Amino acid sequence: MSAVADKEELLKVYDENHYFTGMYEKRSVVHNNCLYHNEVALWIIDKENKRVLMEKRSPFKKLNPNKFALCAGHVVGDESIEEALSKEVDEELGLDIGELNVMPLTIIKRNEQNNFCFSHHFYTLSGGGLI
Repeated sequence: MSAVADKEELLKVYDENHYFTGMYEKRSVVHNNCLYHNEVALWIIDKENKRVLMEKRSPFKKLNPNKFALCAGHVVGDESIEEALSKEVDEELGLDIGELNVMPLTIIKRNEQNNFCFSHHFYTLSGGGLI
């Protein structure tokens, strides 16, 4: 695979107060125009070894290839926050979210270069080692 792995998903657009505007835009339009959208992220906390488990991003990602990161992604179209989190955990980690005790952590309003979003963070505690 030589091309950058970057999908043109349709994302819901929100205002700065997290109200849905009624608009859907392509991912590139959302990022290029600093439009607010929803993202999800999962913190996997290994409480026994006192560490956070992370994943290594694909070398084909446009942003931060081969870097370590949380399991995270966009909320696409009309999917719920929970559906998006379940999809990302399955796609990126191969785990069934129904088997994890996932709890809400916080929502972070991010205003970064080309990424204005409401990032919905969740966490789960692993026993020892890898989930």
